Amino acid sequence: MADEPKVVVKMLESSSVTAVAPMSGNKIIFEITNHGGKDLPGLQAILTIPCGKKQDGTNFLLSKNDVEPEPVVETILSSNPSKGVDIGEWKAKKGILSWQTFSRGFLLKKLETLTLAISVFATLDYGTAAIELEIKSAGKKLNEKSSFPIDVKAPPTGVVAILEFAVKPSYIRPQEKVVFSGCTANARQRAVFDKSDKKVWPVRGFDTAPERRELASDFKTETITGPSGNTTYTLKAWREVQTEVTGQKAEEPDDQIELQVHVEKLGQWDSRPLVSGHYPALLLKSDTPLGGGTGERLYGVFIEDQAHDEDVWTRAASLWSSEAGFDDWKMVEKPEVPDGMAESPGVIHKGMLWLIGGSSADPTGPRSKSVWCWHPTTGWIKPKKEADFPPRMGHACAVFDDKIWVLGGLSADNYPLEDVWTCEVKNFEDPDNLEWKEQPELKLKQAGCMFAVLATPKADKRFGEARLWVYGGANHPYSLKPFSKLWYIKPRPHQSQSYAEWTSLQFPKLGEPVPDPVGAGLLYTEGTLRIAGRFQNQKGATNIYSLDSIIDLAWGENSAEWWSGLQNEMLLVRSVSFRRYCICYPVYMHMDELTSKYPRIYVESD
Repeated sequence: MADEPKVVVKMLESSSVTAVAPMSGNKIIFEITNHGGKDLPGLQAILTIPCGKKQDGTNFLLSKNDVEPEPVVETILSSNPSKGVDIGEWKAKKGILSWQTFSRGFLLKKLETLTLAISVFATLDYGTAAIELEIKSAGKKLNEKSSFPIDVKAPPTGVVAILEFAVKPSYIRPQEKVVFSGCTANARQRAVFDKSDKKVWPVRGFDTAPERRELASDFKTETITGPSGNTTYTLKAWREVQTEVTGQKAEEPDDQIELQVHVEKLGQWDSRPLVSGHYPALLLKSDTPLGGGTGERLYGVFIEDQAHDEDVWTRAASLWSSEAGFDDWKMVEKPEVPDGMAESPGVIHKGMLWLIGGSSADPTGPRSKSVWCWHPTTGWIKPKKEADFPPRMGHACAVFDDKIWVLGGLSADNYPLEDVWTCEVKNFEDPDNLEWKEQPELKLKQAGCMFAVLATPKADKRFGEARLWVYGGANHPYSLKPFSKLWYIKPRPHQSQSYAEWTSLQFPKLGEPVPDPVGAGLLYTEGTLRIAGRFQNQKGATNIYSLDSIIDLAWGENSAEWWSGLQNEMLLVRSVSFRRYCICYPVYMHMDELTSKYPRIYVESD
């Protein structure tokens, strides 16, 4: 039928891709033409591009390095060459980089053509890779994903290009050993220099090809003593061989590229992203990797930095894991977090990661009693047996006494809740075998939401028993009167007995009293329970309070940036202790208002 939508997509022959560094003139050009019988409103174009690093072993177009810019997208409408369409933002997922026009789409008139050009990007491998382009209108696909093979050409003979430069680890202890690696093309000589332009690799001379030949493209240095503070390193490459003479600088390189090495600040707070372009909504420590293995592992639900289309905000959440906690974060298999669970509290219990209920901090977010659990072999599973507790947001979750605990929150009617629920997982291989129970004798002393909770171990030397702690919170996320008491309960003496009531613990009298928290998390490090966060009597100041002393610690020079605009508005600070690190991060109802969503990290001295 003549009125049926018909969109034709083609890639222009003028598209050209060469394996060189960014800003090199690489360009891929598509034409999207409306050959149907009517105008098409709400049209969306969605690009999918394979990306990664050379060691990934797959064909790709984009090398996703910290130092590289995002590709540039340009659009031109044939009916009005001076006007394009509003462009969207790039999003990185496992192995791909995707881009799409904003959700409201654009109008493509009958017989009109939209030219879509992608430029300013890098590629490492020669050979063939593929780029996909999908067209939708009002949410409906107008074409099957069109896959276009891209012939990636080798760099021109004699043109030097640095294709990749990396360092492992990128977050180190002062003067810890590091290893640099990279990939160059057509270079006959290369070397790595520090910020003062002192050569750090090779120790003597340069990495030089013999008899005017070209160096092998890939290289890896021996271990090198890292810096004592944050710094930059530069990889330089030459076509003509340089002769190292004492006191004489080498000629300007034919290509060079920088990277940063971040150094831990022992005994201080530091701010940095864990996953580039994402902020954490939940971090959980597991004593062993889920699915088997040895050694601690940190799991995190990360949300992509919010991209907005006028009044539309998107929050795509995915699950990641890390062995070190910093530069080795990897997206897990089947990572997409279920709808409505991106900001839910969670726990790790019985070899699975659990997300429970609605949003932790956003009163406009979902109230829910949904429960989802994740395991590497199954991905996300929703237990058939629904939780018995009423829907809620702003609640807290913990594992204590071999059970999952759900405490308080805000009801669907915006009333603060004082109930406490436990869940016993009868069979860890069967997440449907759950037993939910309300613990009526354990009603919270202060009904409310956005508490900090933490379970301390039985081996605690101060108390000689396991305890579940609850601190802070308020009766509503908009409240300016936060709770300031610290409560705890003990395990039951016997399974047939009831829990004792909540007990309030008085803070130590040493130093000044702990003021009301605007947002604070609980930490257990070095055998001591600690509270870290921002408190009402000190504008913008942040402290750690421990049960044996008060330790005043500045978050860092840019602390005001993190808390910018919050004033005394309540926020939820979550925290986790992992290896030598105390990590605190905000889960705030208006995350778009935070100028920095990066976690604050305190590094304990050895």
